[in-house]
Amino acid sequence: LINFLIKNGYFVIPVPNLFVSKRQENKFLNLYFQKIKISGVILSGGNDIGEFKLRDNLEKKILTKCKKYKKPVLGICRGMQMMAVHENTGLKKIKNHVKTRNNLFDIKRNYIRNVNSYHNWALKKCPKNYKILYQSEDQSIEAIVHKKLKWEGWMWHPEREARFLEQDIERLKRLFTRGITQKAAF
Repeated sequence: LINFLIKNGYFVIPVPNLFVSKRQENKFLNLYFQKIKISGVILSGGNDIGEFKLRDNLEKKILTKCKKYKKPVLGICRGMQMMAVHENTGLKKIKNHVKTRNNLFDIKRNYIRNVNSYHNWALKKCPKNYKILYQSEDQSIEAIVHKKLKWEGWMWHPEREARFLEQDIERLKRLFTRGITQKAAF
């Protein structure tokens, strides 16, 4: 993921899951949003939600800060799931979405493209402040966009492609539009 972002002109600033203490956590997040003035946030893929409460709680706080400061957010796989959970949308267990490829369709069922898939969980429904961009053949939600904020969620992993795909690069650049070199926290 870092290579994908750096190759596309982004300066990456990781946000550690473990801050010094709960009391100082907000102080550190304020540093990212007020002092460093990040351009946007990427919530990366990884473990299932609920496995590591520290990460879950931190990402919820990051989303709250992004909303307050109107920062763009891209949620990749688990990151998209967290965006949904943050809006009180549940997840459901899903089959045939791990180590495979799935076709994407828009809401009119027009074929868009084929993407990699590495997840066991899908959104039960579209969160209330979002709209569906893409679904897979089995009607699973594969991409969402916020109706008011510059937030998107993708269930595929652009960083896991053998060659970074132009469609992913263009979507990323449209989401984070403030210049060539930007600071993205994840």
